[in-house]
Amino acid sequence: MTGALRVLIVDDNPDDRAIAARELGGEFPDIRTIEVADATTFEAAVERGGFELVITEFRLAWSDGLAVLRELKYRYPEIPVIMFTGAGSEEIAVEAMRVGLDDYVLKSPEHVVGLPVAAAAVLERARDRRARRQAEEALRSSEAHLRALFASMSDVILVLDRDGRYLEIGPTSPELLFRPPEEMLGKTMHELFAPEQADAFLEAVRRALDTRSTVEIEYMLQIRGEDMRFAASISPMLEDSVVWVARDITERKQAEDAARSRDGP
Repeated sequence: MTGALRVLIVDDNPDDRAIAARELGGEFPDIRTIEVADATTFEAAVERGGFELVITEFRLAWSDGLAVLRELKYRYPEIPVIMFTGAGSEEIAVEAMRVGLDDYVLKSPEHVVGLPVAAAAVLERARDRRARRQAEEALRSSEAHLRALFASMSDVILVLDRDGRYLEIGPTSPELLFRPPEEMLGKTMHELFAPEQADAFLEAVRRALDTRSTVEIEYMLQIRGEDMRFAASISPMLEDSVVWVARDITERKQAEDAARSRDGP
C-alpha cells in the first residue's frame, strides 16, 4: 500500500476510538485516523471524504450503525466498512451485511485483536473489486472501439486455426463471405472449398504460422454466382491461429483486364 492508510473511526466513546486506532496501527504502521464523535463531525467527514476504510460502532448516542452504514454506502459504495461494536446481535449483523457491511468485529478483549486482520482482508477485497471493475471497463471500452473499427471496415476478417478451421468471423461485409457465418464457423476449409483451393488456403495459413510472418495471397471465389477476386493478408495471431484479412479487388482486377484488352498483346 502506498501512502498513509486513511481510516474514518465513528464512535462516541474516545477510549474505543483509541483502541481501534491502536489495533490498526499494529498492522498498518503508516495510518491516519479521522475521528467522528457526533452527527456534526460525521456529516463533515462524509462530505469531505478522502478515507479508505471505515470503522463504526453500532450503538451511538446520536444515531445507529445501520444508519451510518447506509449513508456511507450510498456516498462511497466501494469503501469497506467494519462494524466494531460491543452491542448488537446476529440479526443486526445479518441486516448490516445485507446493506453492505464488509465485516463485523466485537470489542470484547478476546475479539478486538481481530480488527486489524479484518481490516487487511476487507481492504484486499476492495482492491480486488476495483481491479475487476477497471478490467471490465477497459474490456467494454475495447469492445466498443472494436465495434466502431469493424463498422468502418469493408474487409473480410477471419480467425482460423492451423487446420484451417474457422474460429471467428468478424462482423464486416457479410455479403463478401463465401457462405453465411453460421455455415462456416467450426468447419475447416476442406469442408467448404474444392480440394485444390482448400490446399492452397491451408498452405498459406501454415506458412504464416511456421514463419511467424504475414503471407499475402490473391484468389478468386464465386459468390452469389459472380466471380470475385480477393487480396488477403494472413498474419499469425496466437501460436496456432491466424487472422485472415481479405479485401475485395474485383473492380481493380476487372479494370486491369480491360486495360490489357485495349492495349492488345
